[in-house]
Amino acid sequence: MSFSHEKRSGDSSDDTRLSPSPGPDSSGNEALREPQVEKPAPDPCPRNVHGVKWFLVVCALLSALFLYALDNTVVANVQAKVVETYQRVDLVPWLGVSFALASAATTLPWSKAYGTFSAKKLFIGSTTVFMGASALCGGAPDIDSFIVGRAIAGAGGCGMYMGLLTLLSVTTTNAERPKYLSLTGFIWGIGTVLGPVVGGSLGDSSATWRWAFYLNLLVGVVIGPIYVLLLPDFKPQAGVPLTSRLAQIDYIGTALSIGSVLCLIMAMNFGGVLWSWDAGRSIGLFVTAGVLLILFVLQQVFQIGTTFENRLFPMHFWKSRTMICLFFTMMLATFGSFIGIFYLPLYYQFTRGITAVETSVHLLPFILFLVAFNLLNGQFMGRTGYYYPWYIVGSLMELIGGVLMYTVDEHTLNAKIYGYTIILGTGVGCFCQAGFAVAQMKVKPTEIPYSVGFMTVGQMLGIVFGTGMSGALFVNYGQQALQRVFPHVSKTEIADALAGVGSGLIDSAKPYVKAEAIHGITRAIQLAYLMCAKNLFDSRSWSGDWTDQIPGHVVFVLRLLPQLRETTNSFGSPRVLNTGKESTNLFLDDLTLKEPSRFNIPNFAAHAATSVTITLKRIAEAPENKDIIFIHSHPGVVSTDLFMKSWAGKFDPSKATSACWRFCEAYTGRSW
Repeated sequence: MSFSHEKRSGDSSDDTRLSPSPGPDSSGNEALREPQVEKPAPDPCPRNVHGVKWFLVVCALLSALFLYALDNTVVANVQAKVVETYQRVDLVPWLGVSFALASAATTLPWSKAYGTFSAKKLFIGSTTVFMGASALCGGAPDIDSFIVGRAIAGAGGCGMYMGLLTLLSVTTTNAERPKYLSLTGFIWGIGTVLGPVVGGSLGDSSATWRWAFYLNLLVGVVIGPIYVLLLPDFKPQAGVPLTSRLAQIDYIGTALSIGSVLCLIMAMNFGGVLWSWDAGRSIGLFVTAGVLLILFVLQQVFQIGTTFENRLFPMHFWKSRTMICLFFTMMLATFGSFIGIFYLPLYYQFTRGITAVETSVHLLPFILFLVAFNLLNGQFMGRTGYYYPWYIVGSLMELIGGVLMYTVDEHTLNAKIYGYTIILGTGVGCFCQAGFAVAQMKVKPTEIPYSVGFMTVGQMLGIVFGTGMSGALFVNYGQQALQRVFPHVSKTEIADALAGVGSGLIDSAKPYVKAEAIHGITRAIQLAYLMCAKNLFDSRSWSGDWTDQIPGHVVFVLRLLPQLRETTNSFGSPRVLNTGKESTNLFLDDLTLKEPSRFNIPNFAAHAATSVTITLKRIAEAPENKDIIFIHSHPGVVSTDLFMKSWAGKFDPSKATSACWRFCEAYTGRSW
């Protein structure tokens, strides 16, 4: 048997260590290779604040993050009290969505702002906006004012978060940075978990739910002076006049990005809740979001109304395979963490009948391991410089944890659930904040604020899609399940029951009816965890391991072997399979099991370049195939420019078919 294996020409790689890089390779050649032995030289400390002052600065910055994380989830357990105060059940979805909507929509503008203006002034300004919005929420005279306050708080909080990441990034060394950024994951996890606890506790007390927002002001009074007196500044364009910096803002891109995000989030969160999925408003929002997104991409690519340096989104990052992988792994890590944080309490509230505050105890295993491994990642990744193993182990454990949580029903023992959530939390903790540190080492120093924004967009999209898609599954399946159990109850009452506003519907039902309702809700929660596992499994496509195409490669070989054996005696050993230089275009979509009718000899031959070398090697080693030679060759008749273009539909498709047949005749000795 003759066999050869060539390294793909496009697979030269980034180092898998945290070594500085001049920026993303414009060619996109960044597959992973073995890390270099030499360690990067230590860089000088970029800050002028040290000792106790630096400790106070870090504590003050993390306090702002804690408030932002707290406000992300504090509404979960006060929305029932808010609705009770204002008597507006119809606006319940807006209570939670408005904050996330404004946060996600303003991420890119904040990123650009921190790369243009004084970071200290922006941070203090965004903190002031957040505090003012918190005061508005606490003292809101009506629900409309409350929703507006939540939206403003989301925008201000996003500015605080972006400022925190930027300031910690530019005031720490390469070795320190992972450690400090891992602290942000620790604080984020604590704040997110304590949000429902704080909200529920204050909502049930004589202080009322309003103090869940007034609390922010008390913390702000303490940390405000530290920002003014001690916070170091970062001026990316010192000396440039203000008018020139204002002229650099990508106003068109800002409007398009905000519009697309707003429409998408509203469509995902309100579809099936405020109106049906096939309603005109749902379709209109999705279509508008898609059109605005396309316009935004075109505007950024062709730099309409802006320049390469000033465009809102760093599109050149998409040419780097490493940056792309970091972006989507950030999405998936956030996806997994928020599904655990949101749906584990729901599970315990519905199946165990405990209060929202009591559910925090059951969240502890998940949060403790998430936080612990997040801190370990920051410590050891900064010391060793290796980041790739954290992603491999973390994504695998998140996948396993998501699958195990999918098996949980209303009868599962708490001990098993704790074990499953520990696996899920460990996986998420391994890489949930690592992307910020790694991304900053893969770009130019002047692009650090943009890399922070790039990764924050991934994080925000993880929150939006995580809560949006899983929420859509939970609400729609849950409503269908409850509608079957309570056929004479209105959709509004059922929606209230799922939201926690009208839980009396389930509690007052007969035992067997209640059991059936809880089973339906548990099934809806299972689907949320299934989304987590499915997305992680599908993410393997980044490395070319297409989940529905690997079986296609095997079918390709096994279906072709009988034809080859028929020609062996007459024409000698046929020399086919794994043909093509590995730099040629790969038509992976044509080797799936979704359309079995595609598996005919011409198609096998035409797309032989997509077969996996190792698969062919193993099949060639089988005893029954001893007379067949598998080689690594490149027949020109298949890979000519005309053939490639014709297959793409730019020329006469019949020429592609003709090329397929000539290939078959040449390599199997038969006419087709």
